[in-house]
Amino acid sequence: MPTSLPVLTPAMPACRDCALGSGCSHPGIPTRRFGSGPKKERAIFFVGEAPGRKEDEEGVCFVGSSGAILEKLYIHDALDFDALADVYIGNAVRCRPEDNETPVDKHVRACGQFLTRDLRALADVYKEVHVVCCGATAVKAVLGLASLKEGLKQQGCGWPPPPKVSRAQKQVDGLFAAKKPRRKKGDASAPSC
Repeated sequence: MPTSLPVLTPAMPACRDCALGSGCSHPGIPTRRFGSGPKKERAIFFVGEAPGRKEDEEGVCFVGSSGAILEKLYIHDALDFDALADVYIGNAVRCRPEDNETPVDKHVRACGQFLTRDLRALADVYKEVHVVCCGATAVKAVLGLASLKEGLKQQGCGWPPPPKVSRAQKQVDGLFAAKKPRRKKGDASAPSC
């Protein structure tokens, strides 16, 4: 088991690698550990897109609406991450884009060094590091892709990817089909679907 927590890239208030930092209250919001508890052998790293308004106001990632969703999953829906792994949360881009727009590639590239450092720091301390990308921007940043389409093509997948229906989804669809009211011919009282 790791004896100490990784040293992650700190806040970068003086960062001017792109123009986003100049328009933020708290530029360079760092990755942070979510939750508490004893150190585990593995880590889960949730990577989001970029800070929102609330995160920029407080200088902490995942405290706005996305943080509320993560907290709901983490605390209220009994996904006991503390029992499984140490949880870290951060963003592909560390400064809030103007009007919460999707970060452009130059912003993702400018912050890529910090994401890479944090991933390396986690890999140096934990036996396993599982990365959960929350959105297309996070996927592109973690995998170093110009686009998701490019990434799928590199993996030999077509675009758009063919839909895959799991066995569980087929079972759920079957339940809904079985519960759908059947309309008899000429029966005006039965609902139509």
